[in-house]
Amino acid sequence: MIASTGTPWKILEEYNCGCWVENKPETLAKAIKRFLKKDNETKNQIKENAKALVSDKFTMEKVVTV
Repeated sequence: MIASTGTPWKILEEYNCGCWVENKPETLAKAIKRFLKKDNETKNQIKENAKALVSDKFTMEKVVTV
């Protein structure tokens, strides 16, 4: 995942499941190119890290207060 620094997604880097970069075309393009160059094993690890992020922080039980 790639998010710009104009969003609250710095946590992507903490979970090693994406990057948080300046919202400039050249910076976003570099981030996309870096991701596309990664091997499948690394991409799969990033996917697993993203699942862990969602599980740790964004399940219904964690975001909804009754």
